[in-house]
Amino acid sequence: MYSVGNLRASHYIIFLLLLTVVACGEDRRAQRTEEDSKPKTQDARQEEETSSLESRGSQGFASSWPMFMRDISYRGISPDTTLRPPLAVVWKFKTGGPVNSSPVVVDGTVYVGSDDHRMYALQARKWGVKWVFEAGDRIIYAPTIHEGTVYFSARDNKVYALDAATGAEKWKFQADGWINAPVVAFRQRIYLGCYDTKIYVLDAATGERESQKLSSIKIGKLKYICSQGEFYPMDARYRASKWRQGLRSESWPATANGVVYIGARDNKLHAFDAATRSEIWQFETDGWVDSSPAIANGILYVGSRDGYVYALGNVTDLTQQRADTGHEGGQGDRETGRQGDIPSVAPVLSLESSSGVVTHDSARVYSQLDDGAEIIAQLNEGRALPIIDQTGDWHVEPAAGWFKVMLPDGQTGWMSASDFIRVRWSESLQVNDSLVKGVKRLALPQKAEEPSWSPDGSMVAFFDNISAQSLYWKAKSFWLASSDGSDAVWVADGSFFNSRISWSSDGRWLALENLARTQRQIWMVRSNGTGMTKVAEGEAPAISPRGDRVAFIRRSEASTAVWVHKLDTGTEEKLGEIPIQGQESYAAYGYIADLDLPAWSPGGSRLAVGLDGYHYADNYSRVAMIVPDGIIREIAARAGRVRDIAWSPDGFHLAYVTQEHSARSATSRLEKQVHLTGLDRSGSERVFEHCEGIAWSPDGRYMAFIEENDCMGMRRKLWLLDVKNWQRIQLLASREKIHRVLWLANNNIGLVASSAPSETAPSTHGWIVSIAPLPNDSQ
Repeated sequence: MYSVGNLRASHYIIFLLLLTVVACGEDRRAQRTEEDSKPKTQDARQEEETSSLESRGSQGFASSWPMFMRDISYRGISPDTTLRPPLAVVWKFKTGGPVNSSPVVVDGTVYVGSDDHRMYALQARKWGVKWVFEAGDRIIYAPTIHEGTVYFSARDNKVYALDAATGAEKWKFQADGWINAPVVAFRQRIYLGCYDTKIYVLDAATGERESQKLSSIKIGKLKYICSQGEFYPMDARYRASKWRQGLRSESWPATANGVVYIGARDNKLHAFDAATRSEIWQFETDGWVDSSPAIANGILYVGSRDGYVYALGNVTDLTQQRADTGHEGGQGDRETGRQGDIPSVAPVLSLESSSGVVTHDSARVYSQLDDGAEIIAQLNEGRALPIIDQTGDWHVEPAAGWFKVMLPDGQTGWMSASDFIRVRWSESLQVNDSLVKGVKRLALPQKAEEPSWSPDGSMVAFFDNISAQSLYWKAKSFWLASSDGSDAVWVADGSFFNSRISWSSDGRWLALENLARTQRQIWMVRSNGTGMTKVAEGEAPAISPRGDRVAFIRRSEASTAVWVHKLDTGTEEKLGEIPIQGQESYAAYGYIADLDLPAWSPGGSRLAVGLDGYHYADNYSRVAMIVPDGIIREIAARAGRVRDIAWSPDGFHLAYVTQEHSARSATSRLEKQVHLTGLDRSGSERVFEHCEGIAWSPDGRYMAFIEENDCMGMRRKLWLLDVKNWQRIQLLASREKIHRVLWLANNNIGLVASSAPSETAPSTHGWIVSIAPLPNDSQ
């Protein structure tokens, strides 16, 4: 038992302890008061501003990423504590163009723009589209979500405001110049920087301009600056540049759970330990990752210039999810082969043996094959899907019939064979499995370039010893080989500035151009490499269909003349002369070394010649049709150059390529176009943008041409146009830059893809593609 004295002693000790606690509390309060009176650091002010935003912002801000870099300080820090590398693909969505825009995430929805001019609202947890809005131009910067409204800018210099739930347009505002940064929403106002240093302040509800400033402005407690249309917090770029060191990167860093994520132009998303700055993981796409990541609810979202928006989550979570569901959780095509991915399990069929791709943007998927069918999805070009079933006879009508496919969300639907094709990989080409029988790679010597097959495909001519030391392409030797490039035989040395070769229709002779000192000369040689003879002085030789004449061009400072050399008599005749009427500086620029060859009509009675813009006062090019009496017709093109003229075998159509377009703007991708003009009285014309390389089938029913893909990854596609039905059929796609196509005999097509000369690898790749018989007018 305690005595009374012991109890008193205990009470006294407790009293002293209470005094100590009170005193310590007073000291801490005094310390806090003193610290509060000191000037806050920039980081402390940003922390305070961010906390204030979270308390005032949308519901669930702590699990959202409502604007570029998450908050107006552009610190890019997520409170997420679950995400940790390695990560794997939860889902990926294919847009119709490169995704430079950074995603944002609010209330279970991912909002992201694309170069296809569209703003997408996607489901955050699984593959799926809520709505799509079409703007007036490319969307390359992140949107911002503020009080139920989506705000973003497009390259048409407009700011759009949409209802976040429906995508309905509320208003749009036209700026006076380029907007080179995301817009910012804060306290019912929209802030945007405009080229050069102009800053607009808009009413968020109406889009009305409230004020306008130059160079800088305060948003909350943060100072924003505007330069060259770029509009950011004053020190944000400096903080971002710390994580870009050693990377070729335009992305901004996002941080979660002690890990920093940033994209780069090596096509990868990189992850670094925030404390040690050591790289701990990377994920590879098929395009530059200029997009900046967004992190919410344990998932990272990022775009790529391969056209996809990627959602990445923890590998352990996805493994369990796929084990529970028995398939890949909404991922409809294989995600293997990249660091950080985990193998997918095909839900129905082996994707190696039964898969296909969408051939164009906004392709429709129908619920069933009858009049009551509903559109259940619209997919963009390049999306791969497993095939479950198919209808139609592919060998009789390649563009007819239907495919039953499985969508990434598990639904099944039907797609037309004109929108979707079965594919397989062959010799690095993704080919239409219904049409391509085989692919054989061309084996050229190292550094060989510009192969050209004989009409029957039995031989190939090419140039070697390429020089890139001057302004123009130049080769020092000319060679012949078997059709696959084997058994190559040297023919002659020279100075070859024009890589274009003309074969006689029987394949017995070739004509080419050589520079002897300052004189351009036309030479002919047999297909066995013998009998090389100079036949004329001039450029760009073209052998007539009967092999009895050679057309060529002679140029002077004042004009361009078209001549014909008769091989049996050795005489020459000038068919026409076109004066140069354009500006002198333009004419000098337009004088190119690799002049395009004149094109003979099938019967040899007419020539079609491309005349570049410097010939005319309006600087627009022309296609001129010439007979012995002179020019009988001109087809004008709003472009600086005309290339690759090709008559259809029946003589009813003329195809050609134009480039250097007057309609091209600084923000457009317009470069080359394929034109197909009817030569009957209707004068009909079709134009295919971003295309080049023309070849006609021997019967004239089909025209092959090459399309440049807008997204990185699959760089080129080869199309067959059924001229009778005006249907396009995708024959193949390639990661290499195919630029020339030749239609050979026996249903063979020759393809050429070139790259810059290299000391260690061939600079030119080629293939001979064998295709199945196509329907023609005789069948």
